[in-house]
Amino acid sequence: MACRILIVLIVLFSSTLFADDTFDRGTERAKMLALLERATQYETIELDPLELEKAPLQNQKFLNYFMEEMLPFWQEMSVLSHQHGIYDIALDRALYEDDAEKEEWTNRKLEISKQITEISNGEQYANARKKFAELAEGLDGQFPEMARKAQADAEIESFGPEKIETLNRLSELGQKITELNNNSPHAAGLSEAQVRSLEIQTSFVEGRITLQEATEQKRKLTSEVGYALHSQYVARAGEEEFNEGAILRTELANSKGFKTWAEFAARKQADAYDDQLKTVEAKLEWLWKIIEVTDRVYKLSIERVAKENGLNPETMTGIEFSTLLPDTSFIKKYFPVGKVDETWKQTMLESGFSESVFEQIHLDGYPRKGKATHAYMYPLFPREFRNTEIDPITLDFSHPSVSDPDSWHPAIIFIVQNFRSDGLTPYKTAFHEGGHALDQVHRENLTTDNSPAYSYQEIASMLMEKIPVDRDFILRVARAEDGKAPSEEEVDRFLANARLRFIIGFRYQVLNAIYDIMIWNQVYTESGPEFVETSKSILNQLEERISKLAIDPVEGVDLDYSNFSTGHFYSGSMRYLGYIGARIAVELSATELLDRLENDSGRRSFDRQPTIANHLIEGYYRRGHSYVFPQAVELFTGEKFSVERALQPYLKALAEDLGEKTVPKCAGPLIPRNN
Repeated sequence: MACRILIVLIVLFSSTLFADDTFDRGTERAKMLALLERATQYETIELDPLELEKAPLQNQKFLNYFMEEMLPFWQEMSVLSHQHGIYDIALDRALYEDDAEKEEWTNRKLEISKQITEISNGEQYANARKKFAELAEGLDGQFPEMARKAQADAEIESFGPEKIETLNRLSELGQKITELNNNSPHAAGLSEAQVRSLEIQTSFVEGRITLQEATEQKRKLTSEVGYALHSQYVARAGEEEFNEGAILRTELANSKGFKTWAEFAARKQADAYDDQLKTVEAKLEWLWKIIEVTDRVYKLSIERVAKENGLNPETMTGIEFSTLLPDTSFIKKYFPVGKVDETWKQTMLESGFSESVFEQIHLDGYPRKGKATHAYMYPLFPREFRNTEIDPITLDFSHPSVSDPDSWHPAIIFIVQNFRSDGLTPYKTAFHEGGHALDQVHRENLTTDNSPAYSYQEIASMLMEKIPVDRDFILRVARAEDGKAPSEEEVDRFLANARLRFIIGFRYQVLNAIYDIMIWNQVYTESGPEFVETSKSILNQLEERISKLAIDPVEGVDLDYSNFSTGHFYSGSMRYLGYIGARIAVELSATELLDRLENDSGRRSFDRQPTIANHLIEGYYRRGHSYVFPQAVELFTGEKFSVERALQPYLKALAEDLGEKTVPKCAGPLIPRNN
């Protein structure tokens, strides 16, 4: 049921559709394809031949084997990976000239994907990697340690030549589902649904229609246009692909000794997390704890909304609840969709980021036919060293100065978004994806780095979402097309409602994280169960347990299709827990950052604080990704990573407002505050 609530909540922040008449498809297409030449560049490894001669014989054997056998593999994989990314982004941006070129690019992308799969899982590379690790035995230094770790990781993650056909088939299935999402006949209706839903909501708020009329109109709207129809189309049209993909993932997990894909995915992620989030069982236990911590306030909220409007909380439906739920529609006109990008950039400059970083970030903000319907940041070329030297004696890496810009390949980052209409939502999306990009622009990607936890990846983006909902920011920046500003009363009304929306939205995300793990913690075989039907069943079970609201019948639409058809779920990446870990980290980090900003400027606000950039670059962006999650969070905040501590401000305020006096106690400090 929580999913059904969000479908309605998403469409409350909109008004007039926006057409981007400035987009030049031909120019953007040429820029994108020109990057194919850039894809042939990569970080090089340098050895001093004179120093090599002085090194012990075992060191020489190890290094010579790397240069002759391993480095060519790494370089080829780098080129192919970048080429795949270029075609991926170009297809999602619908930059092809016609259907023939679209098919050509799609086939090329699949060919590259197969090449990557065949190399990374092929016998030749496997033998070379194993030999390289054997030569590293008994050697000290960063490079031998990396060689041994690469082999250990491959023993878990690499499937071998016998599974190449299966992996290639998974790529084909994923591409088919992507095409269904990008070319759904209901994609255009996403914008229409936003506008029409807001009209219904506004009519109810202004007293022109009753709750019953608003509910009936929203149900009818859901049956005609919008995300539910889009998801249903993708799920039904791609049902065979979804089911086959789940079977193949189970087979792959079994081949590595795991019962389910969830167990395999958790093991792949384990080294990036501490013990509380390593296994499937630990992840689920942690997520259910969050539901438990927020349960009392959530129930009280439902009861209060129902009581104040003469409804029975036991029978109140999701659409009724979302219609009655205070929203931001009364300030949406102050956030015109045509000014999203310029507002984001200006705000980042005021926050202390350099003008030069925006030369590395390419924005594509508005919907077009054939363009991907969602939003994402793609670090096509991350910031990385041009050259890395290896000391033949110590076998350590030597990188140039991190402060020397000439020593780095600058990042090339693409942000693909769809700003459909006025309101706060597109601004939050822009700040979210922009936060990802700023993180990538400033990262010090060292040769010895491990892949960061997804929970860390989302901190930079979610933390930036705090700015467009800052009171000072709204009062200063928000302006309607006629120049009118919101009143303080309007802004305070919005902020007063924010805590309730946060808890409801956060519980929905937790539900998604539990759902994400549970749908992949099943054994899928040719004889059953089927992925699509299992996913629908699990969603119903979770909504009944977590949502506490009655189901809204919608004619012609099966709302149980609303989740798994997005890439977050069907890809099997099991990444939604990452959002939850990041959300806890962000609430803790935001409190710490406000403390620092208040110390810097005397204002406890995120608005126009030129030291934000330095705090985030030094505290997170440069090296935060190199820590096991949540260690970087604890270093930044000087406090224990705690669900109770993070949620306490919301729970305390809501509990008092709702007449509940008992709130969770927060944990004590872990380490001294790092200022």
